[in-house]
Amino acid sequence: MNATRKPAVLAVSVGLRDARERRKMGLRELARLLGISAQKLSNVELGTNVPEDTLVAQILGCLRVSRAEFEQVMKIAKQLDVPNFVDHTASPLIDLLWTYEQLSSRIVEWAPFCIPDLLLPPPPPTAARDETAEQSERHDQELFQRQCRRQTMEQGGRRYVFLIGDEALRMARDEPDGAEQIRQLREAGRRLDVTIHIVKSGPDSAAAFTLFEDGPRPIAVALKHSHCTTYGTDKDVLNKYHDTTRALLGRAFAKPVTIEAWLDSLQARAS
Repeated sequence: MNATRKPAVLAVSVGLRDARERRKMGLRELARLLGISAQKLSNVELGTNVPEDTLVAQILGCLRVSRAEFEQVMKIAKQLDVPNFVDHTASPLIDLLWTYEQLSSRIVEWAPFCIPDLLLPPPPPTAARDETAEQSERHDQELFQRQCRRQTMEQGGRRYVFLIGDEALRMARDEPDGAEQIRQLREAGRRLDVTIHIVKSGPDSAAAFTLFEDGPRPIAVALKHSHCTTYGTDKDVLNKYHDTTRALLGRAFAKPVTIEAWLDSLQARAS
């Protein structure tokens, strides 16, 4: 993977472009104010050039972003050379999951104990939540980002492979909206660009992750935790999760069960 595609570089480049577009300022106009070429600014926004801290600060200053946004982007800018990046912001400005999906030809998601976000039904609009303001803001942001990712999936042009643990399906069945989750899974499993495999999960199963691939090579891996998401682009990390993906696919193919057959048997046992 090109060094300029490291997570922090990608986050800063997308954040700068989004900030400019929110101000409805043209690329050439901003470049003129900064005293740099439009090509250089374009390369920064595309993530093909690693910007200096001072340039990032100048761009944010010209765009008059809020103090909170300035500090958040500058904090990320201090990690431009780090291949593995931990995003623990309470309300992320940049959804790297969505960004990496757009750069990928195939996305593989391993979900041992819960249904992947992209396959979940939308929550009821009036669902009451007992949350702090920070939790509520993050929850709303996650719903918005899930919607963006779902739109990307609906647009087509890339392959999605979901490896779902059998325990995740059992747990989904017992949820209040379990019937709707199962219906959503059946519908997704019929798509030509979506493949769903059922994999036996257990206490020794690998933790959940999403692997992004461009052609035959992995370009990033994301590990989502309760309060943060870790993005890895280090070669050894990518090789490790690439091998884990192949092992999980091997387990799925060793005892192949279609999503339709597994759900039918699960419902039959429940009744």
